[in-house]
Amino acid sequence: MKRNKKGFTIVELVIVIAVIAILAAVLIPTFSSLINKAKESSDTALVKNLNIIMAADEAENGKSETMSEALAAAESAGYTIEKITPTSSGDILWDEQNNRFVLKKADGTYYAENGNVTEGVNLWKITDDLEEVKENSNHYSYYLKGTEITGAVTAKAGVDVGENSADVNYANDGAGQTVTIRMNGGKLTVNAPNDTVNSYGEKESVDITAVASASYHENGKVVGNIEVKKGRVELGAGAEVNTVLVSSAATGDVKVDVLAGAKVGSVAPTTKEAKEDIKLSTSIPADSRVEEIVGEEAKSFAGGIGTQASPYIISNIEQWKNLSGMCTSSDATKDKYFVVTSDLDFSSVNEKADCSYFAGNIDFGGYKVTGLSLTHANYKFSSAYGGLFATLADGAKVSNLKFYLQNLGNDISMRLAVYAYGTVVIDNVETYGEVQYSDNNASVLVFRVGSDHNGKSYGSTNLTVSNCRNYCKLQNTNSSAGLTGVFVGRNMGNDETFNFNNCINYAQIFNINAAESVTPNTSILLSNICEPNAKVYATGCENKGELYFTKDDFTATLICKRDNQKVTNIDELDNSVNTTLSANKIQTGNITVAEDGTISITPPDTAVKFEIVITYTTRDAAGGTEGIFINDLTIDQVQQFKTGKFLLASDVADGFPTDLTSKTQFTWTYNTCIIDGTEYIVLGDSAEYLPKKAPALAVNAYDADGKLVAVYSA
Repeated sequence: MKRNKKGFTIVELVIVIAVIAILAAVLIPTFSSLINKAKESSDTALVKNLNIIMAADEAENGKSETMSEALAAAESAGYTIEKITPTSSGDILWDEQNNRFVLKKADGTYYAENGNVTEGVNLWKITDDLEEVKENSNHYSYYLKGTEITGAVTAKAGVDVGENSADVNYANDGAGQTVTIRMNGGKLTVNAPNDTVNSYGEKESVDITAVASASYHENGKVVGNIEVKKGRVELGAGAEVNTVLVSSAATGDVKVDVLAGAKVGSVAPTTKEAKEDIKLSTSIPADSRVEEIVGEEAKSFAGGIGTQASPYIISNIEQWKNLSGMCTSSDATKDKYFVVTSDLDFSSVNEKADCSYFAGNIDFGGYKVTGLSLTHANYKFSSAYGGLFATLADGAKVSNLKFYLQNLGNDISMRLAVYAYGTVVIDNVETYGEVQYSDNNASVLVFRVGSDHNGKSYGSTNLTVSNCRNYCKLQNTNSSAGLTGVFVGRNMGNDETFNFNNCINYAQIFNINAAESVTPNTSILLSNICEPNAKVYATGCENKGELYFTKDDFTATLICKRDNQKVTNIDELDNSVNTTLSANKIQTGNITVAEDGTISITPPDTAVKFEIVITYTTRDAAGGTEGIFINDLTIDQVQQFKTGKFLLASDVADGFPTDLTSKTQFTWTYNTCIIDGTEYIVLGDSAEYLPKKAPALAVNAYDADGKLVAVYSA
């Protein structure tokens, strides 16, 4: 007998689905509400824990002034910024006025333990959204998390840049409000005529278009200027400011208050007219170092007015040019102070940028100077000499510099200063790079002592060189004298005193191609003591670099004392000063040129890389030489090099080539042309085209470590 199987009818299934749908419609919101309440409860617990930490920190360290301080207190207890993130749809905010965290719930109500919440700009939100900061639809203040924010931050309320170093532009033309701004470097711009601004952290500079009479309060550090056009500036206890500068565009009264404990180098107007708008507080604390000075030159620099307390700040090449423009005489920079706050790259400078006379005090702050070259006719003082300073005049001090020299070609010298006279101090200067000189008394710091760049000699020069290090590879190819002084060249005056303290050479020094009748001399500190009254003192000085000569007879000492020259107090020198230094011999030889123009040399087995040096002698009134370097060649490439690559106008039947192509090698521009598919280097007979003549050819051979092991000439 068959058993009947009974299932659900379609009507029954529809009823079941309908019942499930009804239950889901009722229960899901309930479950969602339970989940949200759980998340909200978790956020509430987080806020409670944070505020326990804030209360303990406030009791020990006082109230947090910025959100950075509040977050630092939380992080000390293990609550990093990543953990201070809501799980619910609300916001976890910091209440600046009450120094407590609060939870703003999704419905707009707040959870705060004490029940007090100060709304508006007193509430701080963590974000990395700059558009949210700019628009500020929530009317919060903002803490910027992360470290990826660059450029300027535009804000209508308070802002704390956190670990970022961005500029901040704060502007508000509405109802007055009190905001807090904390920075970590960068420039602050304020334009809020009805607001009070409390500023913390470090800033490069501050530009105040307008603030309320209630004021701008600086509580941090300003490396450069606070420039104010309208309103009141108050420097609070602990503030450290270079200069408060009243703009020439000041409108209305400008008042400056300096509270006890604040440090400010100076309070200065930019013009005499602006001076009338300054209203200093009636009492300025004695420990604040304030000088009231009219600073006509203040706008030429990033900050300062040139005093020891408020030095001129140089942060870019344009401001260096402003310094150069001041160096018109030995008195122009006398007793002036300068501080460099960034690396200076001269590679794009095509006009005179050296200091003709510098008699001030400049601290480079450990920053680098690079790209210095003779790219403009007015930059050099003769055909062969140039430097960052033309003359270090009486009273000059240069310190804390990393100076990078580049190879400009044979007989092209570049150094820290060409001349020095009077009392001059060079302290903690490190020299780097590689240079090739062809002059007497080659050196990386000072070329000639006891005279200026106009040739005038001075007596009683006292040069002190302390804590200097040379890492610059130096090669002197002078064919007539071969005198090399790594740090200082020769003295030119009378009654000079030289003081060398803790100066060390680490670089390779090469003295090559001296005439047969000349003994090449290399001296680490000073190459040539010419005057009988010279006094030389040296302590803690050493040579740790390798010395190379092309001749068997040489002298190599810390200080060179030639036989026909006397130094009255030579016994006062450190015993090691006149000790002959060991040196290595460089292989020399000639270049043989075959009928097809191929170069032939026989290098030592250790040579792996080669350099061709092409030198031109100029025909213009200045004289001198210029060169092209072709580097990193193999011996096969060298021996295939054609001397026929040099072309004179007279060699071309149809006259001087017109299809010239300008090329640059180092800082020198030269012309090439293509004739019958071959590129030639053009040596023009006309001033219109680089007047050159008599190209000379040399090949330098280097081993795997970059050491010069052989030189060849033709």
